[in-house]
Amino acid sequence: MRVFLLLVFLSLFFLRGGEGRWYGDYERARRTAIKEGKGLLVYLVEPESGQELIRQVASAPKIRRELFHRYVPVVLLAVSQSRYPIELYYTTQFPAIFFMDPKREVPLHPPIKGLKLVEELRRILK
Repeated sequence: MRVFLLLVFLSLFFLRGGEGRWYGDYERARRTAIKEGKGLLVYLVEPESGQELIRQVASAPKIRRELFHRYVPVVLLAVSQSRYPIELYYTTQFPAIFFMDPKREVPLHPPIKGLKLVEELRRILK
């Protein structure tokens, strides 16, 4: 599990693609989204899941560009000790993406849950 966590957080720093970055700290991502006038994309994963979306977004320039243009993405582990409003993101289906207004912390779109994240993300970002 430690190896997975290390890989996730390393991927946060190395899969930037020039347009932006994936955050690993909720509050920092929220402050950045407010400052830049963007939405907050919360990617909630379990320790054994989660890298596939980051990998696919990194390899899809159109999705990556649009995502970083409209949102500040943050990856959160469901079992993390990090502080974030878990009640906003309560789910039993992982991985899940939540599109949030960073000021009011209310949803901008219905969440995407399960294994078809990339297809649904493409649809929303069009």
